[in-house]
Amino acid sequence: MGGFIVERYWPGVTEADVGRAAAALRAASGADLRYLGSILVPGDEVVLFRFLAVNAQRVAASSEQAGLRCDRLVPAVFLDEQDPGP
Repeated sequence: MGGFIVERYWPGVTEADVGRAAAALRAASGADLRYLGSILVPGDEVVLFRFLAVNAQRVAASSEQAGLRCDRLVPAVFLDEQDPGP
Protein backbone atom coordinates (compact mmCIF):
# COMPACT_ATOMS: atom_id res chain seq x y z
CA MET A 1 0.00 0.00 0.00
CA GLY A 2 1.10 3.56 -0.63
CA GLY A 3 0.59 6.86 1.12
CA PHE A 4 -1.94 9.45 0.01
CA ILE A 5 -3.02 12.90 1.16
CA VAL A 6 -6.48 14.36 0.62
CA GLU A 7 -6.54 18.14 0.85
CA ARG A 8 -9.77 19.97 1.52
CA TYR A 9 -10.32 23.71 1.64
CA TRP A 10 -13.03 23.98 4.29
CA PRO A 11 -14.16 27.51 5.25
CA GLY A 12 -15.23 27.73 8.89
CA VAL A 13 -13.88 24.25 9.73
CA THR A 14 -13.66 23.34 13.41
CA GLU A 15 -11.91 20.56 15.30
CA ALA A 16 -15.34 18.99 15.82
CA ASP A 17 -15.93 18.96 12.04
CA VAL A 18 -12.62 17.18 11.51
CA GLY A 19 -13.47 14.72 14.30
CA ARG A 20 -16.75 13.80 12.61
CA ALA A 21 -15.02 13.39 9.24
CA ALA A 22 -12.32 11.24 10.87
CA ALA A 23 -14.94 8.94 12.42
CA ALA A 24 -16.58 8.46 9.01
CA LEU A 25 -13.22 7.79 7.35
CA ARG A 26 -12.29 5.23 10.02
CA ALA A 27 -15.60 3.49 9.34
CA ALA A 28 -14.80 3.40 5.61
CA SER A 29 -11.37 1.81 6.21
CA GLY A 30 -10.72 -1.80 5.28
CA ALA A 31 -8.00 -4.20 4.22
CA ASP A 32 -7.15 -2.05 1.19
CA LEU A 33 -7.33 1.35 2.92
CA ARG A 34 -6.32 2.78 6.31
CA TYR A 35 -7.11 6.26 7.49
CA LEU A 36 -4.05 7.49 9.43
CA GLY A 37 -5.15 10.86 10.75
CA SER A 38 -5.71 14.50 9.93
CA ILE A 39 -3.89 17.80 10.06
CA LEU A 40 -6.00 20.91 10.59
CA VAL A 41 -4.53 24.24 9.47
CA PRO A 42 -7.16 26.61 10.89
CA GLY A 43 -5.55 29.83 9.65
CA ASP A 44 -5.77 28.56 6.07
CA GLU A 45 -9.11 26.74 6.56
CA VAL A 46 -7.47 23.59 5.19
CA VAL A 47 -7.54 20.00 6.39
CA LEU A 48 -5.14 17.28 5.22
CA PHE A 49 -6.31 13.69 5.61
CA ARG A 50 -3.64 10.94 5.52
CA PHE A 51 -4.20 7.44 4.16
CA LEU A 52 -2.45 4.21 3.30
CA ALA A 53 -4.23 2.58 0.37
CA VAL A 54 -3.84 0.29 -2.62
CA ASN A 55 -4.53 3.20 -5.00
CA ALA A 56 -5.91 6.72 -5.28
CA GLN A 57 -9.26 5.46 -6.52
CA ARG A 58 -9.82 3.61 -3.24
CA VAL A 59 -9.04 6.80 -1.29
CA ALA A 60 -11.46 8.80 -3.45
CA ALA A 61 -14.19 6.19 -3.00
CA SER A 62 -13.79 6.12 0.79
CA SER A 63 -13.83 9.91 0.95
CA GLU A 64 -17.01 10.01 -1.11
CA GLN A 65 -18.57 7.32 1.09
CA ALA A 66 -17.72 9.44 4.15
CA GLY A 67 -19.25 12.54 2.54
CA LEU A 68 -15.90 14.29 2.34
CA ARG A 69 -15.16 16.43 -0.69
CA CYS A 70 -11.63 16.04 -2.05
CA ASP A 71 -10.18 19.24 -3.44
CA ARG A 72 -6.89 17.51 -4.10
CA LEU A 73 -5.70 13.89 -3.82
CA VAL A 74 -1.99 13.20 -4.18
CA PRO A 75 0.43 10.35 -3.52
CA ALA A 76 2.65 10.98 -0.50
CA VAL A 77 5.67 9.48 1.23
CA PHE A 78 5.40 9.52 5.01
CA LEU A 79 8.86 9.85 6.53
CA ASP A 80 9.88 9.23 10.13
CA GLU A 81 6.62 7.44 10.89
CA GLN A 82 6.15 4.70 13.40
CA ASP A 83 5.12 1.47 11.70
CA PRO A 84 1.32 1.50 11.96
CA GLY A 85 1.29 -2.31 12.03
CA PRO A 86 -1.10 -4.62 10.20
